[in-house]
Amino acid sequence: MNDELKNLIDKLYLACDALDNSSLDLARFYSNTSLREVLRFELLKFLLYLSALGGPITEPQAKFVKEYLQWDVDTEALRRMTVEYDIYSTYFKNTVPPSMRAFIEADNAIYENSEDSEVQISRLFLRLYTVLGENFLSCDGVITQKEQQGLKMYLDMLKSCAERELKSCQEPLDGSAYIK
Repeated sequence: MNDELKNLIDKLYLACDALDNSSLDLARFYSNTSLREVLRFELLKFLLYLSALGGPITEPQAKFVKEYLQWDVDTEALRRMTVEYDIYSTYFKNTVPPSMRAFIEADNAIYENSEDSEVQISRLFLRLYTVLGENFLSCDGVITQKEQQGLKMYLDMLKSCAERELKSCQEPLDGSAYIK
């Protein structure tokens, strides 16, 4: 198990819990569930997207999903989810997850009240997606160029959103802000 990845997931889940209990009205970005569960489901869909780039879902990928996201599913269930949630669509790969929208709003509220841009949930989110994606792609021992390009494209879409919408982002993110 990758400790950095597990710690990133845990940190984001704790941030979700804190935001659910804050005075910020972030529920408009999601409904009928906790932000933690929204994020957990979005992470699953992200992994389904990556797996769809590389062909059939493999056993190591299913094990990875179970180990890091606690989704107890097999390859067939993951394949069905990929179809059910329309992961192959252009809409999915071009849509910013609701949790990221909530994190950006929270970061902007913090920045407006204190101009403290040191700790940003949005940057932690970008780091999580980067590490999660890289580890997932390598879990079955085969990383294709299509998978690498798909990961980069998705991360670039998220980064562009952060650059556009984060009030504390005064210059383009060069990747180092979320890659390391």
